[in-house]
Amino acid sequence: MLYQYELTMKLLETALLLKNRKLGSTGISKRKPDIINWFINRERKRLQYYPSHLEPKEIIKPARVFKSIFDTYDLTYYNRVFRNWLYDALSDKFMEKSLTKTEVLYVYDRLVKLYEVMWLVHNRSCLSLEDVYKAKSK
Repeated sequence: MLYQYELTMKLLETALLLKNRKLGSTGISKRKPDIINWFINRERKRLQYYPSHLEPKEIIKPARVFKSIFDTYDLTYYNRVFRNWLYDALSDKFMEKSLTKTEVLYVYDRLVKLYEVMWLVHNRSCLSLEDVYKAKSK
């Protein structure tokens, strides 16, 4: 558990560093929903796993997720929440005493999106966009 906590904090630190970069962007305008849907369908065929918690605009421009994670809370807040989760998981007291349900759900939602967007950016770096465009229809 401690290892997962440390990895998650490193991932959040990385997201903080990347939040002002245009990393993983496809260059497709958000005003062209037909092209966005076409691209997502092509990319979905090329990748073994495809994000299910990201909106199309987040898939097209992953940097949006990096920014949105820190819109409401900062890195110190996430560190506190994850440290509380770690201590609560290792203790015999009930979690609700230290965190509200809203805090847990908000952080969980952001964390799921962060994992998905990091996975997507990594795979896009391995798979050129030309490969996506050339994907054959099944």
